[in-house]
Amino acid sequence: MSNDFYSPAVIKTHFLAFKEFLESQDNEPKRQRGAKEKLIKLTNQQFQELSTDVYDELIRRTYNSRDFDCLQSQSEFQPKRNEARAKLAALSHTRYRDLSQDIYNEIQRRFPNIVSEVENNIENSLEREYNVSPVDKINNNDSPKPIQGLNSSPNSVTDQQQTSNQKINLSPLDNVMANLKELTVKNENEKPNVSEASQVNEAEIAELKKANTLLKSKFDSLTEKYNTEKNRLEKELESVQETLTNRVKINEEQAVEYSKLYNNYTQLQTDIKTLRSQTEVNEKITGELRQENDNQIEKINELTKKNETLENENKSLKEEIEKLKNELKEEKEKKIEAAKTAPSPAPSPAKEQESKASPIEKEDKPETPQTPKKTPEIPPTNEIRSPKGIKPVPTEPEPEKPAVRDCINPERFNHYREAVNELIEASKSENPADVLVAMKSIVITCKNITEESDEYERLNENTFTDEEQDKLIEIKNNLSVALTNLMSVTKNHATNYPNVSSSFIESAASDLSVTIVSLVRTLKEHQNRLLNQGSSPLQQPINQVNMDEFISNNKQAYNPQELKHFLEEKTDLIVQGIQSLLFKIQQSNATYEEFNGDIGRITSIVDNVINASQDTFTSPVGSYLFNDGEPILQELKMGNQRLKEMGLSMQNKSEQEIKATKPNLASASYEIAVYVRDLLELLG
Repeated sequence: MSNDFYSPAVIKTHFLAFKEFLESQDNEPKRQRGAKEKLIKLTNQQFQELSTDVYDELIRRTYNSRDFDCLQSQSEFQPKRNEARAKLAALSHTRYRDLSQDIYNEIQRRFPNIVSEVENNIENSLEREYNVSPVDKINNNDSPKPIQGLNSSPNSVTDQQQTSNQKINLSPLDNVMANLKELTVKNENEKPNVSEASQVNEAEIAELKKANTLLKSKFDSLTEKYNTEKNRLEKELESVQETLTNRVKINEEQAVEYSKLYNNYTQLQTDIKTLRSQTEVNEKITGELRQENDNQIEKINELTKKNETLENENKSLKEEIEKLKNELKEEKEKKIEAAKTAPSPAPSPAKEQESKASPIEKEDKPETPQTPKKTPEIPPTNEIRSPKGIKPVPTEPEPEKPAVRDCINPERFNHYREAVNELIEASKSENPADVLVAMKSIVITCKNITEESDEYERLNENTFTDEEQDKLIEIKNNLSVALTNLMSVTKNHATNYPNVSSSFIESAASDLSVTIVSLVRTLKEHQNRLLNQGSSPLQQPINQVNMDEFISNNKQAYNPQELKHFLEEKTDLIVQGIQSLLFKIQQSNATYEEFNGDIGRITSIVDNVINASQDTFTSPVGSYLFNDGEPILQELKMGNQRLKEMGLSMQNKSEQEIKATKPNLASASYEIAVYVRDLLELLG
């Protein structure tokens, strides 16, 4: 609705009311200019509202002052307007008259057309109402002339006072008396005309009735138009109010939505900071693991070379043993032939045996220094030589040698390392499809490694213990899971680049490398065990008692080399647990149970490492490591305890609190990995 809206009918009503009120009051007082300037600044709508309030106060003071002390509040008006209306009753009569006068003047200034129309209507109505009748015209025409004596000016009075000594002129009084007599005669003559005047008045009354009826019909039509317009405006007002209500609701909903979006934005900022810190920790751990992976592969290559050297030595020893067997066989055949041809089995066969045994001894003596003490195939010399002669079974009871072959070709590891490096480099390139080509090379290399592992297990099927078989099954399952995880991460990187970070590929590749290293290490341990079994008959009579005593006295203590081997095994398990924990940290929907499982496995393994290391450091064989190893163990204990406490504290935390704890979990896991590595370096 525009600010210039006003109702002419309302303005007319107010103008007439204020006109009538002010005419009954004293003359207009002088008003201050400030009040008029304030009224001029008001819009038509604001001025009409002020005029309405002052008009309502005029009606209250005139007719309802006994019933109401002030104007009553109206529900359609605003609270401030109702307060202002009520304060009008506190104005004195003078101030209220001044306010009415200001509004009346402003109506004349602001609405001159309406004022002129009202004044014209008043003049027309007065002419109709006070229209002069024929009788009045006659009376007016025949009215007596003004009395000059009565209309004499004050100057004549003063003149009379000045001529007080003169005689008083009584002729004016005579004239007045004569005029009164003439009027009396005329009134008596005009009595017959009264009936004619009454008839004229009746005709005028009939005309006035017709005019009244016409005005009444106009009034009714105006009333009807007013009601129609009122209903229309009320509907329009209801529509505007409904629209305003809907707009308010929409604004409230938008405010709630904005609040939610702002909260989400704040949460996202927090998550971004958390992810950045996690990414930094993960990159640091990944670099450490990659370095550790390269070191492990180098160690595997060194062990492979040593294994090849041992296999060559073993081969040469086997050839020497075969040569000795052939010689013994020839001697046996010669002995049998000599026994058949000789007439008596005198001591000559013994001498021949001694004489023929001597070349074997001569050949055996130079070979002895080249043969290591732990070689499995050289029979003891006291079984070959005998003062009583050659026995029929010196070569038969030789211990059974398992069919030992190299578990995995070292070239496979070089190919695997090259494929992993290519994959990591491809993950950082701008062409995401390169990772699929590099992933294909990793799959082929892993397939070759597993095939050679299966072939080695098939050839040495009966030599594996139940524990070794269970461990190999578990490692192969982990290898399958790690390879599948790496393939899915690689595929996700290729399809969703650049939304997927290359750190996920590095983490998955590190998991796969750790699993392959564990597989090769297990097979190498089995291979070394088979090689050592061949030399055990030579050393068992010498070392069996001492070893039993050592085991009985130190049930849980390892020597430094055994502790190093134990720590290498446990380090692999710790690394696997940390990688699993980091993978769950990167997931947004990981549960407390999943975190608690990984934390429990890591802390349990670390406890075993701490106990085994302390037993070795406090034992006689490892006491020289105590001063350097004990501070590392104390730091490792504190880090492990922190990780345990974090796992327990996550039980009653909300999802947001768990998210905030994730960086601390990654940091604690990294500390444990560093201290375990320090232990290995101390033993290495």
